[in-house]
Amino acid sequence: MSLSHILLGMLRAKPKSGYEIDKELNNVVHYFWETDLSRIYRTLSDLNEKGWVEFETIVQQDNPNKKVYSITEAGLAELRSWLAEPGKRIAERTRNAFLAQLHFSDAIPIADQIFVLEERLDLLQGELAELERRASNLNMPVPFPEDALQRGVVRAMFSLEYGIRSYRFEIDWMENILRVLRRAEAAGSGSHRTGRLRRRTGGG
Repeated sequence: MSLSHILLGMLRAKPKSGYEIDKELNNVVHYFWETDLSRIYRTLSDLNEKGWVEFETIVQQDNPNKKVYSITEAGLAELRSWLAEPGKRIAERTRNAFLAQLHFSDAIPIADQIFVLEERLDLLQGELAELERRASNLNMPVPFPEDALQRGVVRAMFSLEYGIRSYRFEIDWMENILRVLRRAEAAGSGSHRTGRLRRRTGGG
């Protein structure tokens, strides 16, 4: 997956400014793609050079002028070609810094391991609550029934359901890991038993 194709997909329905694209990325699709505004503008510039997008400069009286980008026929053809490619490489989604952190976590005190997991669990629960709120506002069932398309579900909701179910899975998995670690801590397992969590709860 590339940011170029994400931006083409976001422009397929209507023209948008870089700021509007950034806002939509942060509010709608951040659970499967993250970037920053400067990279968005660099990518839009590259797309323009390739002839896949074009822009109109909007003159504003009280604010700086802005560029509003729209997809071209060549850009739409590229998007459709990318969308029709089967079997996106699994390697594109295997970079997970948190799993790497967890993999080597026996090098730190068990209380610190628990602290890291609890912090991430809080974050995931917040993200899940936000996605579930959006699904509720759309009257979107999760999981989808077989007649979901007949009920008004649109393709853009597929990734939202994926985000919700992925968060639910990770939360369930993480809660179980925490139970394992807490049991080990209570039993005195492992060579490291003091750490950030004890300092956090003990006021030291």
